[in-house]
Amino acid sequence: MSTQQHYGYIRAVRDAVIGRGINAGPATTTDSPTRTGTFALISEHTEKAFPETASVDVHWNPTDGWTCRPHYAPHTKLGESPIHMGLGRVPEPERVALWVDVALTTPAVVISRELHGENTGEDVEALLASHEATR
Repeated sequence: MSTQQHYGYIRAVRDAVIGRGINAGPATTTDSPTRTGTFALISEHTEKAFPETASVDVHWNPTDGWTCRPHYAPHTKLGESPIHMGLGRVPEPERVALWVDVALTTPAVVISRELHGENTGEDVEALLASHEATR
């Protein structure tokens, strides 16, 4: 699996988030030591849900799926308070965008799950490749 294949997926999710009117920074990906993808949410959209945060990232990896990671300023002593999507490792971009939107609008109703859904390792590869093909 190349960086390009999971970059296409991460970018599709970021574009879906932007399509919901939520500003986001550029998508970045890595291959080592594991594949990851990240984009930052712009603070004007995160202040209500996550006051006093230094930044909020939306992060993906093939083991855990999607996580929203608010990084609180040091004086708050809150550290990180990740919210795990928990709906599979490669859900459709629109599902992720809706989850981000709800997390920003009403974070109290978002349940963070440690266990993730149905995708096997082989499914993850096929789903990521399909997003590269549609890019």
